[in-house]
Amino acid sequence: MRREEKHNLKRGLQIRFVLLAALAAMVLLGSIMGIVLLRSYGQITKKADHLLEVIRTDPDSPEIGDSRYFTVFLSPTKHTAELSHTASMREVMAIQLGRQALKSEKQRGFLDGWRFSAAREADGMSILFLSRKLPLEAFRYTAKLLIAVSLLGFVLTVVILTLLSGRIVMPLVKASEQQKRFITSASHALKTPVAVILGDTQLLQMEISDNEWLCDIEKQAGRLTEMTQALVTLSRCDEGIQQNSFIDFPLSDLAEDVAASFQTIAASQSIDFRVHIEKSVSCCGDEKALREMLTILLDNAFRYCPAGGSVSLILEKMRRTTAITVQNTADNIRREELPHFTERFYRGSTSGGTSGSGLGLAIAKAIVQRHRGRLTVTAPAEREIAICVTL
Repeated sequence: MRREEKHNLKRGLQIRFVLLAALAAMVLLGSIMGIVLLRSYGQITKKADHLLEVIRTDPDSPEIGDSRYFTVFLSPTKHTAELSHTASMREVMAIQLGRQALKSEKQRGFLDGWRFSAAREADGMSILFLSRKLPLEAFRYTAKLLIAVSLLGFVLTVVILTLLSGRIVMPLVKASEQQKRFITSASHALKTPVAVILGDTQLLQMEISDNEWLCDIEKQAGRLTEMTQALVTLSRCDEGIQQNSFIDFPLSDLAEDVAASFQTIAASQSIDFRVHIEKSVSCCGDEKALREMLTILLDNAFRYCPAGGSVSLILEKMRRTTAITVQNTADNIRREELPHFTERFYRGSTSGGTSGSGLGLAIAKAIVQRHRGRLTVTAPAEREIAICVTL
């Protein structure tokens, strides 16, 4: 199983790496190709407009050279064409191009390989056409060649990245394996000394009652036990919940059962606990893991809800998803801290003096992600925090 998990982790990292690198290569090649083509097209347009201006202002300029051009004059009474500088254009075709240029309502543009420039005169419109077929054909050839080379380069890049991705991600796989191994080994190594400390403390409390130092030792040892168990749980979440363990089960019943276990806490802390659970909502997943996730969210809400505040649990079925929202009142909410609430060991300003390891929401998020869901933390009001899970 360990070898299979390592293989799945390596394969997942390889796929992510290749996809991200391919996306970066696509953006880079696309940007380079776009800049080159736009610049080339801009130069063709700029040179053509310059020649059109020279033809209008100085028809005898040597700069015109052997350029082919013609002029179409359109007025309400007559349509004529001056074709002395081109042999391949007939008057009917020239007038038709002039009408198309006039219909486009543009002062400058391209039509069938001709660059035109329209100018209004006293009794009509004068439209000058300059042949740009050769530069445009060269531009199209360059564009096709550039696209083909870019696609070939992109394919080669993806192939090379695919072949090398195994070596590239292997250090990350080894680091992840070492981290998991360390957490597991450390948790097992800590269990015995913590259990001995707790046992000795309880024996001493039987002989020396009401000793604040012993109470503090017992409290901190219990906290260390809780943190160790949370780290092990988080490590198991990182290893992944096996898809073959997913089953269809009534999520509504699970939510009602978990909510019922918090009714006593709500009454003892004078907290208004509101529950709205839609009936007959089912889910395909790990029932034990989702129960732990929902327990973490409610425990977190009650832990940081001040006395006299309110906590709400909402479960409802959307079109293709199921939404679970746990909302509670809280003090000292800073919106810039909300994105960090699901980070490991993070304790924001809302925690105050409340005890905790900062691992609960990290575990809940890991469980949700293994179910291909999403967990978000928001502040819908000034003194309210809402955690929404979408499955």
